[in-house]
Amino acid sequence: MAEEFERFKRFEYRQNSNLVLQRDTSTGVAPAVHLGEPTGEPESLAGRKLYPMGDKVERGLKKEDRPVKNDSKRAKLKRNKLDLKRGATVLDADVTEIFFYKPTTQQTRLVYEQLLVTLQQQLGDQPDEVLKGAADEVLAALKADGCRESEKKKNVEQVLGPVNSDVFTRLHQLAKNITDYSLGGEEEDGAQAG
Repeated sequence: MAEEFERFKRFEYRQNSNLVLQRDTSTGVAPAVHLGEPTGEPESLAGRKLYPMGDKVERGLKKEDRPVKNDSKRAKLKRNKLDLKRGATVLDADVTEIFFYKPTTQQTRLVYEQLLVTLQQQLGDQPDEVLKGAADEVLAALKADGCRESEKKKNVEQVLGPVNSDVFTRLHQLAKNITDYSLGGEEEDGAQAG
């Protein structure tokens, strides 16, 4: 019983009243402000230089602190991947095959946009490069001379997967309405030369 009374007595107001910080009546501010400690009250950030979050984060060792031999090993691996000893570089990649059709008139641009929408419905959400590449493949298959309808449909299905006859008919009509398309970009090269 005496223990309970002592435990209760520790929390009496008289015992703890001297521990509460009193507001300074002359200045009207809490004593923590004088000590440079935060008070918990919201403060304005105006006039302070703020950095975007994560700008000053550094993970791992700094570049100066890394061992030099790891850099040389990394460089050797990179050189081996590129086959620099044999003269192969990134610039040796054949980029001449990359050709995206670019409409030259307003009418063909509208038809090309409809073609891209139809391809997006077939392929789902894909990056623009994928859709344009698929459009080039479909246009090449549908504009090929000397091919029957069944061969054209088979070539389109190789690009898009299974296609029903309504979608194939729509693609075929759109390809017919694109009049400025040429295989391999010969027309575009001629336009640049002239």
